[in-house]
Amino acid sequence: MLDLWTQKDLRWQNDSMALPTDRLGDLGCLVTCFANMTIATQKHPITPGLLNTLLKLNKGYLGLSNKDCPKGQESFLVYAVVEYLLNCKINYAINYDPIDYPKNFYIGKFEYSNGVSHFVNITNCKPGKSQVEIYDVFFGKRSTCNKSDFKRIMEVCFN
Repeated sequence: MLDLWTQKDLRWQNDSMALPTDRLGDLGCLVTCFANMTIATQKHPITPGLLNTLLKLNKGYLGLSNKDCPKGQESFLVYAVVEYLLNCKINYAINYDPIDYPKNFYIGKFEYSNGVSHFVNITNCKPGKSQVEIYDVFFGKRSTCNKSDFKRIMEVCFN
């Protein structure tokens, strides 16, 4: 079992994202989920801090790429930039069972009643099973949850 990173890691938790007030430790769950995938796919994994810097330099945040970006969406990711940086393909909303395939990785999106979204790495999934294992990048803990708890599941495929 691989050791995965958390967004609250002292090395990058205070790094700013698209805006100086947006911090990786508070809002960087999706960045951290993508960075965690590089542990298994890259010879030299990309830390959340480095991925955040690369996203800023390549206009990978909506607020840095669009001048008319709605307030509150400044640190939303531009998936095409993530695909370019990580050499992967992102399927934004799959509507089938995640498949446990060596080059496929999954991110689950929770949406809470207050409108806040949170992303986690799905670390183990079995077709036909209602439960999946997850790694919560905010708390740094592994647990299980029902697939139906996710608002959306993203599939990330590496070459």
